[in-house]
Amino acid sequence: MESLFSLSDFEASVHKAGMVLTQEQVMEIYTGWGLMEPLLARLRGKDRGRAAEPAHFFNPEQPL
Repeated sequence: MESLFSLSDFEASVHKAGMVLTQEQVMEIYTGWGLMEPLLARLRGKDRGRAAEPAHFFNPEQPL
């Protein structure tokens, strides 16, 4: 699947994140990124409100 994120933008993001990767590693991750984009789009969709994410309301320090 082709990514919506251009390779040059992806490489810039990798660099900005401080990761030092070979071109082979960048290409391998970029290839997988094309599979992740549809998943992330569904998770970030407009039909999903803030309360759909348990981390926003779960407090591990709160007694049961």
